[in-house]
Amino acid sequence: MKTAIVKNMGFIGDILFSTSAAKDLKCRYDMVLYQMRFWEPFELLKLNPYIDDVIVSSEQFDYDKYDQFVCGEVDQSEPATIQFQRACGVKNPELSYRVYTNKNFDWIAQMYILHLRQTQKKKVIAYQANWEDRTFGFTKEEYARGIDIPPFGYGGRRRATAYILEKLARKYTLVEVGLPSGAPNGTLGVFSAPMYSMTASIIKNCDWMIGGEGGLSNLAAGVGTKTIITGDFIHQLYGWNGCIKKIAEPKMGPKTYFPDEGHVTLDPFLTDDEVIEQMENIIG
Repeated sequence: MKTAIVKNMGFIGDILFSTSAAKDLKCRYDMVLYQMRFWEPFELLKLNPYIDDVIVSSEQFDYDKYDQFVCGEVDQSEPATIQFQRACGVKNPELSYRVYTNKNFDWIAQMYILHLRQTQKKKVIAYQANWEDRTFGFTKEEYARGIDIPPFGYGGRRRATAYILEKLARKYTLVEVGLPSGAPNGTLGVFSAPMYSMTASIIKNCDWMIGGEGGLSNLAAGVGTKTIITGDFIHQLYGWNGCIKKIAEPKMGPKTYFPDEGHVTLDPFLTDDEVIEQMENIIG
């Protein structure tokens, strides 16, 4: 029996991206295993019909028994899905990936979101609990100067996400998803898996997902919910004058992986009021 093990020790978004290789691997191997270091996406990977088992561990195994495929560090100048599929020997890699959800959680989330729509008569929008941490506030001039003020970036500030959400709440029903600021991945250990799986089902039933680039916005794209993300986080870290890498066009965010499905990355230089205006115009 031929067995492949995909080893991805990256963050949750990277793990989701690497599942894009599973279907091709399942055509070539009898068994496809995934190894990762976070519990959060455990159930979502177990529900993937092309993945036979999931191992949550950073330990080294006897890889002589398997064909090992290592999904290593991502170069943000190219979509991560393409990089990971290539690492797994996929000859014709594709941009997109799919996240498979728990049908029971889907039903619970559907009833919950339906109740919100019927009682409040508004569109239901999911947003990241730690959105502020995924933002930077800067002008074009501040970005061009490139003087970093850790942890607040080139403008020395973050976006006023509480203000943005307060204004959006006048028109939409907002549902907070994810863990609050300061709560690292793996905080709840094994209990993170059902929480993250339920979160996927809630987002799946919302009209939109808003926030910054990261695991939750990429989760939303994977379950088929359209996203609007503020572009300042990507631009600060990886844009043409980024503080980590300088890339003319970073290939990150849901719009990269699903270019034809209505995902939006906002101009990084918008003011908070302009972010509100554009989000309202897009959502309607």
